[in-house]
Amino acid sequence: QDASEILRLAETWHHCSLALLRTAPEAAVELTELGQLERKFQQGFTALVSESSLPKIHTSMARAQPRCCRSVLTRFLLRGRRLAEEAYADDLQERDLSSRAQMNFLLGYEDLTEGKLVYWMNADKDVDRNELGKITQVPGDYDKGVLLVKFSAGKFPIEPRWLCAADIQVGAFVQVAGDSDEVIGEVKRVDDGKEVVVEVKGEDQKYKPKKLILCDFQPEMLVFWTKADDDIPRGHLGVVLKDLNDSGRVKVKFPKGSWRFKPSEIVRAPIQPQSYVQWT
Repeated sequence: QDASEILRLAETWHHCSLALLRTAPEAAVELTELGQLERKFQQGFTALVSESSLPKIHTSMARAQPRCCRSVLTRFLLRGRRLAEEAYADDLQERDLSSRAQMNFLLGYEDLTEGKLVYWMNADKDVDRNELGKITQVPGDYDKGVLLVKFSAGKFPIEPRWLCAADIQVGAFVQVAGDSDEVIGEVKRVDDGKEVVVEVKGEDQKYKPKKLILCDFQPEMLVFWTKADDDIPRGHLGVVLKDLNDSGRVKVKFPKGSWRFKPSEIVRAPIQPQSYVQWT
């Protein structure tokens, strides 16, 4: 496979992982194919997975815990990037800016910024694998430096390739697994890395990270109202505001004003700020 094929395959895996996070947020079964991949990586396995293996692996992903999947996928993609750079150095040198930027995006490097909550894709006596950490310092070059991450046991220098940005971040809108879909909370902070403080209906409540599901829409996202009237004609785009009330209703700003809605009354628009679009 040439470098462009590796990038395309990486993108396919990225989309699979996003689909999993939307469709199986509460699955908690052991990894099978992906678990085998992880063990092979630990043993120095250097071959890329062929595209023909994707359906089988995706089936395994659908039964697996999402964050674990993302961790293994990130490791796989990092491995692919290193192999691509070693085997196709000349080709990648010519397209260095575009290919590196695309691969960094696929690997989630753009998420590893100061203040972000992350998981360490390992574990030891000080840091549990399910514990959230906070990035406190970022180097100028991801490939040559380490990030300083604060966990409950202290601050540790960790290479970016062993970190995975958490879906849940401070300020994010979330739902609690098992609760009504109409109940939305806002992440306020993380206590000791093991519990997340969420403001739900005006009260702070603590949950384990795995109990929280990221809402389909977040502050500053573009949405549509599922209905229509004189104030909000069909097709008008609104912007989600960072303002939940005690009933968990979302405030959305439309061209003619701002109103609150139940989560089921709005849908995320197919285009978002920073999206690439084509004029038709």
